[in-house]
Amino acid sequence: MADARDKVIETAKKYLGAKEGGKDHKEIIKVFNTVKPDGAAMTTTAPWCAAFASAIEILALGKTKAKKICPLSYNCGTIISKAKKMGIWVESDSYKPQEADWILYDWQDSGKGDNHGSPDHVGIVEKVKDGEITVIEGNKNDRVERRTLKVNGKYIRGFVSIPYGDEVKESKPKASKTLKVGATIRIKKGSHQYGKTRGFADKVYETAYKVVEIRGSRVVFADGKTVMGAVSSNDCVVQ
Repeated sequence: MADARDKVIETAKKYLGAKEGGKDHKEIIKVFNTVKPDGAAMTTTAPWCAAFASAIEILALGKTKAKKICPLSYNCGTIISKAKKMGIWVESDSYKPQEADWILYDWQDSGKGDNHGSPDHVGIVEKVKDGEITVIEGNKNDRVERRTLKVNGKYIRGFVSIPYGDEVKESKPKASKTLKVGATIRIKKGSHQYGKTRGFADKVYETAYKVVEIRGSRVVFADGKTVMGAVSSNDCVVQ
């Protein structure tokens, strides 16, 4: 959901300016090591862009959700492998990411066609505006800093489209209920009972009836064992 994306971005922004070897950098590594998604502990002397992205998700979402929806790792190649298995890897330079998606780079990109090289770096998308992507990255110039680049720009390896919960899912059509003897129905307000000239009172709609007989387009309905009348099938709402 949007709140989750906002929380990830706000958490990442708190670390802007954090310098390698400093207090905040050590805190990032410590948070990452509470999960150890690669099995081994991360050190404070290793490249830490991936650990930064992972730690931010852990801080913003909590360990359980972060492990469930994010390809946590201290290695960019592993991030792509995990994202592919999770079905959230976007193999397209021209994709317009959402806030809090991850973006991966390949510094050997030729700039021609989609990039399929080895990933070298990762960051968290802060925003996309006017065809430009703003990213918050750990280990950029040994700090947490922003980077801006064009959508479909050079060096983009691909994206991790993390399912924070705001995805629009295709709804399955509900199975239609059949009008048949024994079915429970309600009568639409204003319907006319056969043999009557007046409309039903509104309270009739609030009562559930049982269908006891169907005569063509006419539906005979009852309240318990008492037959109440008949109405057009078009005026019946099957429950």
